[in-house]
Amino acid sequence: LLHRVDAGRPTSVGKRVTRRCLAAVVVVVMAGLAAMPGGAAADVKTYTQRVGPVTVGGYEVKQSVLPAPHADVDGFITNMEVDVVEADGTPVPIQRLMLHHIVFGNTNRTDATCDSILGFDGRTNSLYSSERFYAAGEERAKMALPAGYGYRLNSDDFWGLLYMFMNHRPTTDRAYIQYKYRVVSGADADSYRAVEPYWLDVQNCRADPIYNVPGTKGKGSTHTKSSEFVMPKSGRIVAGGGHVHGGAHRLTLTKPGCDGQQIGESVPTWGKKSHPFYNVR
Repeated sequence: LLHRVDAGRPTSVGKRVTRRCLAAVVVVVMAGLAAMPGGAAADVKTYTQRVGPVTVGGYEVKQSVLPAPHADVDGFITNMEVDVVEADGTPVPIQRLMLHHIVFGNTNRTDATCDSILGFDGRTNSLYSSERFYAAGEERAKMALPAGYGYRLNSDDFWGLLYMFMNHRPTTDRAYIQYKYRVVSGADADSYRAVEPYWLDVQNCRADPIYNVPGTKGKGSTHTKSSEFVMPKSGRIVAGGGHVHGGAHRLTLTKPGCDGQQIGESVPTWGKKSHPFYNVR
């Protein structure tokens, strides 16, 4: 899903999700106007950062906030991914520790969707309103922007991350959070179009965006919940990602002002019964 800023009316974008789901969508919207010239060379480098270790007690569910250092460079991030690893970078299996979800925020910028967020304690907290620009759940979603687009990185930006770990064993364990990101910098980066991230959810502006699904329905029943968000500017959606929990069927983006025109859909794919996700005890 992608977007160029143009003059015109704001566009209303709604999101719908079916059945029992805790869903969040990050929609990235382009804010620049310059085009990527054909054949332009750029200084491209992939950086790897590691924070931790995070210590998690036996069978503990732990969530907290950590500073997330980044490269001392000005440029544009075009790709980003995250994993759970040992000190030497070896991946940690899901049977030990699960990174249930993680959200990266840029505290130097204000979130485009929420001025403030209802915290885990039920209180409104403006400290959570940093710009959320990348997130992943158990499915390890990756940011991959089209050629010529990037999330602007300034050397003086301050990043933070919110994580939730789940320990699947009775003994205390520890691991590192490792994230990799590709940056285009140098003179040629001036031709890149900057994107703006928008986080849309059926329970917007909550640190814990869950809701109850009505029970007592028959076999095969579905439940649909939606919310509406008015885009503050016009443009082109260039990328997006979805996150749902078990039992969800799909996640869609529609335009209520255009007879419900669907502009995006995220359909979950499920692993086999032998997949480790289904065999953790």
